[in-house]
Amino acid sequence: MSGTTDLAKCQMICLQVDTALVSYAFEEGDVQFGMSETHEEPKIYIIDTRYEDRLVRLSFETADSSAVLSRVELPFEQVSCDCP
Repeated sequence: MSGTTDLAKCQMICLQVDTALVSYAFEEGDVQFGMSETHEEPKIYIIDTRYEDRLVRLSFETADSSAVLSRVELPFEQVSCDCP
């Protein structure tokens, strides 16, 4: 992974998700191909992983050999984050 957007950094703090989980999800998570945008540029991959009985959904934008974490969400929980 090459970087993290400001939005994703804010969401990680708000949702109490650490970088170890992000690394794990990037390597071992389940890619949701039906929700991913693999025919666009940059390609966007949606990856789901479980963390402490929560489903965490991460969005990565990829180009060439780099990937940037662009969003972090808890799809089945209502959490309000004051992120831009």
